[in-house]
Amino acid sequence: MLSGTFLANRWSNSHGLIHLLSGHPFTTFQEFLRVFASDRQGYWGDPELRRQLRLVTFLMAFIFARPSSLLELPGLHVHDVPFDISDEEVYHAVHFTKRFFDALRRQNSGSGGIQVLSLLLDDNKR
Repeated sequence: MLSGTFLANRWSNSHGLIHLLSGHPFTTFQEFLRVFASDRQGYWGDPELRRQLRLVTFLMAFIFARPSSLLELPGLHVHDVPFDISDEEVYHAVHFTKRFFDALRRQNSGSGGIQVLSLLLDDNKR
């Protein structure tokens, strides 16, 4: 598999990429967790070292590295681009950014089931 997708946020996100491969050994996400996650008395936690090594070894079967000399890319250049926005646009940017992080905080606190995107888009009902 060739992907430029990074494993964002959590180690368990690798399941989504593995699931794209035909013939992968996991029929469900729970099965994936059973093999790699740590059982924390009723919930799956981050893997302890032994299971981390198992996951790394498994993922290495899908990773191909090539020397940078085979693909010469230009260096990264950063440019600031100034632009003007109205006070109203600043207000909305701050408002929705705050709501986004509040929703993430609630989701990560274990309340479960919060759909961050729907919270952000459902502004008319609040």
